[in-house]
Amino acid sequence: MAKRAKIGATIVGVAIFLVAIFYGLSYQATKQVVNIFNKTLSGQQMLDGTLTVGTLRANIFGLVSFENLLWKDEQGRLIAQIGSGSFAVKPWDVITKRVEASTITNIEINDGLLCLDFNERMNLKNIDIAKQDKRKIGLPKPEFSSALKDMNFTMALNRCKLVARYANREFAMNDVNAKMHMNSRDKFDIDFSAGKFSGTLEADALNIVGSINLKPKVAVYDLNLTIKDLKPSSLGTGINVHEKVSTTSKISGQLPSPMIDGNLSMEELNLPALHFSNVVGDFHYENAFINITNVHADVYGGNCDASGYFNIDNKHYNVNVLGHKLRSDIAAKSLLINCLVELNLKMRGTGEHKKVLTYGDFKSGKGNYGPVLFDSITGKFTNQYGVLRFSDVEIHSSAGDISAPFFQIINGKLKLGKVFFHDHQTGENKAFN
Repeated sequence: MAKRAKIGATIVGVAIFLVAIFYGLSYQATKQVVNIFNKTLSGQQMLDGTLTVGTLRANIFGLVSFENLLWKDEQGRLIAQIGSGSFAVKPWDVITKRVEASTITNIEINDGLLCLDFNERMNLKNIDIAKQDKRKIGLPKPEFSSALKDMNFTMALNRCKLVARYANREFAMNDVNAKMHMNSRDKFDIDFSAGKFSGTLEADALNIVGSINLKPKVAVYDLNLTIKDLKPSSLGTGINVHEKVSTTSKISGQLPSPMIDGNLSMEELNLPALHFSNVVGDFHYENAFINITNVHADVYGGNCDASGYFNIDNKHYNVNVLGHKLRSDIAAKSLLINCLVELNLKMRGTGEHKKVLTYGDFKSGKGNYGPVLFDSITGKFTNQYGVLRFSDVEIHSSAGDISAPFFQIINGKLKLGKVFFHDHQTGENKAFN
């Protein structure tokens, strides 16, 4: 028993000794990391602005943890504010004080606010890894510098908020969680999700999964993008569309000019004088243009086909709708009129509510208005800023034709022009008013 106790005491003593050595070396490593951190930041050129850390700790295995990190640019604007996080460094680089882009191998950020500004080449404005690479002189601009080609690290974002700016577009994302792996000689893998976000687009959730191929001279996208409950009104169309659209898509093309192809869906969509449901379609995004094709929806007991485009930058858009077999009693909310209508509708806009123009023409089949039978109703219409105008409206019947060259409805009030009746038997035109 005494022998076992002695062995146990020896083991405990060795363990305490090893723990003491570990913490002692970790303490020295922390001092070394803090020293390198301070010296590196005082003379570094990779990060613009000033960066401070409240607490910094390290161990002998190269794991560095920190709290209360604050990074501001030279004008004092916030770039990053991080509650806590960690990163792994190569111990030999710490020992030799040779800190390079390839020194960091793993990064984790918790409860952070990140403000990212991208230039026209989709490079971060406040980070220039190439500045540390003296061999970059003479390299063509589209290529990576040799310093960037040495990067191989993973990054995790937990419970973060992200503000991203590119050209004249801005996105503010909440509840950001992401896992990323950057191997600059191979590819950049990403699994990114965000909760509600606002800015150029507003939606309830976003998810990006896939990779960017970094092997070619110009990087190539290979990503899957899902957006849930996007608000069309946030695009600045000039129409207050309160219904939401969800999309699934594929991102391809070369950095920094993505091409996005996918499909969209809406449970319902309300436009002036039209109520659509079960809306589905395809879209293609490229160079700030969204082209929408193969759109199908139910409307007033019938269905429609639609297509169009939208420019994100200048807010100009063009929508064409062909409606088939629309029920007049549903559209007019009256059982007095009964016929099926073919509709040709066009919508044009520049982002200003007062200038949104809807126009087109319609033609019905046989039907009745109460006891009055007719063969067809045809006409043209325009709708702009609360003024609905009709022209060349004609009601054809076996007894004769009724025509209304022009009338309009302003804020729900009818202003009727001349109405004529053409008698088929006599050929006479009579004015009703």
